[in-house]
Amino acid sequence: IRFVHNPFYRTGNASSLLSAEGALRGEESFLLAMSDHIFERKIVESAIDRYTGEPLLCVDEKPTYAVDIDDATKVLVNEDGYIEDIGKAIPVWTAIDTGVFHLNTDLFRIVRGGAPAVVSDCIKILAERSRLMACDVSGSMWFDVDTMEDLELAERVMDEWG
Repeated sequence: IRFVHNPFYRTGNASSLLSAEGALRGEESFLLAMSDHIFERKIVESAIDRYTGEPLLCVDEKPTYAVDIDDATKVLVNEDGYIEDIGKAIPVWTAIDTGVFHLNTDLFRIVRGGAPAVVSDCIKILAERSRLMACDVSGSMWFDVDTMEDLELAERVMDEWG
């Protein structure tokens, strides 16, 4: 794990990606996790084990824990296992974005090319321009923590899991 300072954090979370680019120079791929998500190790292991060189996003087709569907980032996965659409308001979806990605450096070109300031919008462009694989981690423990209630639920469940 490498920590990188982003002095431009107020401009959107895609600026954090650009801040990390220098630290990732020479790397073929990297893991990206949303900082407001809590997830078990198995999800990261799946992202590493299933990576084939194409960018991937860990998704949950059957969320086990309370997920605010209205706020969740949804994905439409095609029959070949690739993400066709992603976003909070897409009308048809088959899974939920867990916030864990295994990406290659193509994403930096998208961000530098004038993409929106939000990572999720950059990921949408990546899915539209190339192939973004879905890595199904259904049954794994993960939480999107946006409220105190979300945090309390995550803490209770994690305590139960040990």
